[in-house]
Amino acid sequence: MLDSHNYYRAHHSAPPLKYCSIMAKRAQYWADTLASKNSMYHERQTWDGENLAWKWNSGHCNFPATDFVNMWYYEAQHYRFPGTELGHFSQVVWKNSQRVGFGRAVSKTGRVYVVARYRPPGNFVGWFKANVLPPKDGKLAVRFRRQ
Repeated sequence: MLDSHNYYRAHHSAPPLKYCSIMAKRAQYWADTLASKNSMYHERQTWDGENLAWKWNSGHCNFPATDFVNMWYYEAQHYRFPGTELGHFSQVVWKNSQRVGFGRAVSKTGRVYVVARYRPPGNFVGWFKANVLPPKDGKLAVRFRRQ
């Protein structure tokens, strides 16, 4: 997941994120919580930026991690630069975010919940123009695929 985040961030002139084990522990705790309740909602008491996603397939639950980051980045097609909208995409490429951690858990029904936690958090109203930069070449990035 870190590689796919940094692929998209580079395309939007944002510095690479660094993996943080403390953030990962918090993300894993929240992914486990969501899976145990088989429901998705943001944690209320957190100082972290947060992206959530879930996926389900009756045949398997072994989705590549990049699928989730690609889902978040896909929202970029609806973003207007410079924008003031909140969203998953803007947190992925938020220039001021420096550290990230990830969690993944599977519910009893087979839903896969993924949580990403970011510090400093993004999506602050009034800070989008400075932190969500347009693509370098004017075109959105091609979906990240792990080689």
